[in-house]
Amino acid sequence: MVNSRIKKNKRGWVRLLEAFIAIVLLTSVLVVVSKTNSSPRNELQERISIIQTSIIRDIQLNEELRAAILSVNVADPVEWEDFETSGLSGVKERIEELAPKDMECSAQICEINNPCSLKDVSKKEVYAKSGIISADLNTYSPRQIKMFCVR
Repeated sequence: MVNSRIKKNKRGWVRLLEAFIAIVLLTSVLVVVSKTNSSPRNELQERISIIQTSIIRDIQLNEELRAAILSVNVADPVEWEDFETSGLSGVKERIEELAPKDMECSAQICEINNPCSLKDVSKKEVYAKSGIISADLNTYSPRQIKMFCVR
């Protein structure tokens, strides 16, 4: 009688161990599948973010481009189409020169507390990055440059 009770208890533990191993295997398979599916998109996002950051940093460190941005009146955001008429053709040329060729990139200049936003968002993927263009020795009127790349 005692011997049959021990056998029943062993079968219960074996089933419990089998269920635990099955759960661990399923979880590990799901983790591996989800990691492999999302990695190309994450790499693309990382690449675009690095490019956008380097373009904005290049503009921030260039005294000519920074002065041009600081001289613009930004009561209303300066749209990409208005860069040349606003005296920002150098900024526009720099962005076009450094932007990825397989993407359509644009920018806006606006006040710090104004959320620059892209008007037409009908495209598939939009990557946005912003930076602050603060001051030079003569002027303190910080601006925000926001760069949008559409794929």
